[in-house]
Amino acid sequence: MTKTSPNESVTKETNKVASTIPQKEVSKPGISQDVIDELSSEINNMLSYAVYNGITINTQVNALIQNSNVDDLINAHNLLCENVAPATPKSIMYTKELYLSDKKKSFINKLPLVRNLILLALFFLIVFIGTSLSEGVNNKSLDKGVMENYGWSLLLNLGFLASVSGLGCCFTYLKR
Repeated sequence: MTKTSPNESVTKETNKVASTIPQKEVSKPGISQDVIDELSSEINNMLSYAVYNGITINTQVNALIQNSNVDDLINAHNLLCENVAPATPKSIMYTKELYLSDKKKSFINKLPLVRNLILLALFFLIVFIGTSLSEGVNNKSLDKGVMENYGWSLLLNLGFLASVSGLGCCFTYLKR
């Protein structure tokens, strides 16, 4: 029978307890794999966007991507961001997801901003036509301005002017 010293038994017990306690993962310094994967995904999206839209791609990107070094990926990402500007990687990813989500929807249904601007332009067009057909909107009432006009004539003239300016705003934003 072997004698164990009190220090050895305490050490064995400590090792047993330490082995049952779950150890925290030691995080490595530097860039996480998730960030590198996201960077690679954005680079792929920007490349496909540039190729699909006929945008000239800087030839340095190919050598940078093949290395898969983090510094090279960041440089490739920056070069591609300059190439596809004014589009951003997030907007490219968003439109790609919209396109892939449901191919049965039309372009107008997929982008809510475009849909809302078109509906707003149609509303302003209806108000414009309705107020311009009214007898209360004419050169005399428009020349009086807001301060000298009153009643229905003022309301119709304001509706007419607001619809004209609203149409201009909607078409300006739809053009972009």
